[in-house]
Amino acid sequence: MAPPTGLSAPGLQGSPMPSLGMDFGRGLAAGASAAGAVPPVTQAPMAPLAAPIETAPTSAAPAAAAVPTGPQAAAAASQPPVQAPAGGMPAGGMTSYGSVLPPQGAPALPAGGAPAPAAPSVPAETGGGASGAGAGAGLMPVAGRRDVVVRKNDAYSDLETAKGLVAELAGAAKVTDPGLDWAVAVGRNTSGMPTYWVATNDGATYIPPQVFLRKTMPIAGGHDADFDARWFGWVNPADKAVRAAREFGDTVSAVATSWALPSEYLAEHPAPEVATGVKPRLEPDNMAADPSAAARAHRLQTVDAALYADLVAADESVVRDYCRELIRQLVFGIAGEDLSRVAQAVGHALVAERWPTDQEWALLGEEHQDSLVIMSCQRPGLDGLENPDQTVSYTREFVRCRQLEALLCWEQHGGDLLNVVYAAWVAGIRTPLKATVDR
Repeated sequence: MAPPTGLSAPGLQGSPMPSLGMDFGRGLAAGASAAGAVPPVTQAPMAPLAAPIETAPTSAAPAAAAVPTGPQAAAAASQPPVQAPAGGMPAGGMTSYGSVLPPQGAPALPAGGAPAPAAPSVPAETGGGASGAGAGAGLMPVAGRRDVVVRKNDAYSDLETAKGLVAELAGAAKVTDPGLDWAVAVGRNTSGMPTYWVATNDGATYIPPQVFLRKTMPIAGGHDADFDARWFGWVNPADKAVRAAREFGDTVSAVATSWALPSEYLAEHPAPEVATGVKPRLEPDNMAADPSAAARAHRLQTVDAALYADLVAADESVVRDYCRELIRQLVFGIAGEDLSRVAQAVGHALVAERWPTDQEWALLGEEHQDSLVIMSCQRPGLDGLENPDQTVSYTREFVRCRQLEALLCWEQHGGDLLNVVYAAWVAGIRTPLKATVDR
């Protein structure tokens, strides 16, 4: 990709780092699941991401601040108390994610008695007008979502829909993050409207670049900080999706996941229909990989729809200045988290409005792939047990991967700098756009 206007390239000497490969990483993670989790990496303590990360004292960066979202606040006020984290788990956890929440008028599946067709029955997508980011009515109060009896035909139809959605999302992610697993849980309530809860096994519900969720599908994160902290990076995303749906009072009729192994949680607290090992849909007409689809949301919209709207409306130079500030904080402002010489060189170049060399980009890409493998082996729950130390170790690797990703997003994914903002956001950097504009 050609460097953006105004960036020039310095040189850097270095030897390539061999990439371990994501297929190896998935096999290693599966083997660890059978034999017990990989022991947490012993490292210096890292401050929990209960609040946005502060910058290093040597700079005058503005204080970070999370952008609150109304629907989440209303939903959180109406939900039942969340169980306390397992012993030793930090109560604050990661700064909570946001979500593009489902409007109450989301399309319902047919309730007829006829069996579902063999092909997954995915609801038709509509235009993005009424279901735009942040425009939904949010989650219904828990009191209005209980005591739902799901008919067998509905549960089977919901499972086929969930399988189709998982295949679609996993297929879109195959290009940018093939090691990520997905789950969709179908929640039903007294309104009769199904809700499709999306979860991944990274972060609270990390979405990789160039994957576009339906705007009516809430992610299984960002609704409660304790919930996010407890299930952060949990290896089986089906557990997280079902737990999130049930936390909000939904009766789960079905859940599908690309994760191939059975769930102990679902064995003890079953859903009527469960599918594991769903294969990705790799056809070129996959709507989850189409950024132009009006009914789809950019991943930044799933965590901060207001910031997304502000950046889309801003001048390109403002967006670039803002992203350079985020890079400065990500690469040089996280105490005790020094990155490699290559990553720091790329960070220095971008902040100084220079363009890194092709060799630097190649080395950084290899380092990022290796970091993804290391992170995947640290995911909590590989042995089926909650382990706060494992979560801390995983969180450290998750943040490192997002630091490297934010750098690479300057050069990859069509130069969409909103991906830089998302990577910074999920790593805990929440600098307001206004703070950069006013300087």
